Amino acid sequence: MTREALTTTLQFFRVVRPVPRLMRLSFVVVTVASIAGLLQGGGRVTSTLLPILLLQTFAVSTGFIGYARRGHFDLLFTRGAGRVQVAAIYWLLSAAPGLRCWLVLALVEFLWHRTTFLVSSGTVAVVLSGSMLPWAISVPLTRFSGATGWLLALVMAVTLTPAGAGAFGLWQVQSGEPWWWSALAFLLFPGRLVGESLSAHGLPVVTVLVLVAGSMVGAFAWVWYVDLPLETGQ
Repeated sequence: MTREALTTTLQFFRVVRPVPRLMRLSFVVVTVASIAGLLQGGGRVTSTLLPILLLQTFAVSTGFIGYARRGHFDLLFTRGAGRVQVAAIYWLLSAAPGLRCWLVLALVEFLWHRTTFLVSSGTVAVVLSGSMLPWAISVPLTRFSGATGWLLALVMAVTLTPAGAGAFGLWQVQSGEPWWWSALAFLLFPGRLVGESLSAHGLPVVTVLVLVAGSMVGAFAWVWYVDLPLETGQ
């Protein structure tokens, strides 16, 4: 991508925001509520990030291919911007509001509690997973499909299996968990690792992060190779 194409792409997305205004406002409201919960103290530090993570899942589930087939990015493609570059910038800007809210919450935690649970290695892994996997899943689908699919899988795991009441719970890390269960639980409910250190969960987390990275590679490959006929011409 040339500098001119990059400038055009950034200017385009300043006007056509990847994250709708109502969702940006929701991030503000949720972050203020999370800060209020954080200031109350007690054992609520790690749980205050969960609402932001949930909203981030919906924010990054953009459905890139659907918009491309409706001609939303034709102005960029005709000015030399490559598909993958446009998709990458689109993803970064989609994830930016949630990342900013996370960092603000982490700063408040440090200033108020003098702790750094919200920037632990486990928390970083959670934020990355929540910012990447829903986007990758929703690339060939519609907006919010990645987040909706994740919520459906989570509800099914809790209600149709003994995941919430068996020997190993879904919501919190427990000693003696099999690595495969830890990986599955992290995939279904990443929030269980907020505030944790990755050194104690190496193989399960690495397994999930490899899956997340692979999904991003697959999503960009799909953007590169798939045909983009306008939907009006189909």
